[in-house]
Amino acid sequence: MPTELPRDENTYILDSESATEMARLISQDRLITQGMGGLFPEQLDISNFNTILDIACGPGGWVCDVAFANPDTQVTGIDISNKMIEYARAMAWSQRLENTSFQVMDVLKPLDFPDNSFDLVNARFLVAFMPKQVQPFMVKMKVATPEEIEQSYQQMLLEMRSENFCALWYYLTTWGQKPR
Repeated sequence: MPTELPRDENTYILDSESATEMARLISQDRLITQGMGGLFPEQLDISNFNTILDIACGPGGWVCDVAFANPDTQVTGIDISNKMIEYARAMAWSQRLENTSFQVMDVLKPLDFPDNSFDLVNARFLVAFMPKQVQPFMVKMKVATPEEIEQSYQQMLLEMRSENFCALWYYLTTWGQKPR
């Protein structure tokens, strides 16, 4: 099980080991969850989900919030940053959340999980730091087709250039369920 990535293999644009970046991500996580009206889309019924994966979990806020609200669900977070994972583990421990786990992993490489390990995958802001690389993963998870991802990406680029652009909520958060 990987516990540390060499710094030169980290493709994150900002310093992923920085306390400033951690503080920014904590604030961003709260704002996005609030802006979306909660942890999940209102039409998503997670009552039958046993396992959830959060990709690029950062300091683990979303994982801990989901685990607290759903104590019978195992919630796993992965991130490329050792410090983020260390912080996330400490936060889960301090909240006595035994249904969480955190691992250092690079989403650009094959993940260290068997196929069909998760009922739901949460991926916030992947397009912000790896727009083209995320396609194979999202297609494998059956979240979208390559054409749908490309169409959304092109639409996002157009909207970002408009004068009245104010948010990226839809394009930066993706949920994927395994087919039933």
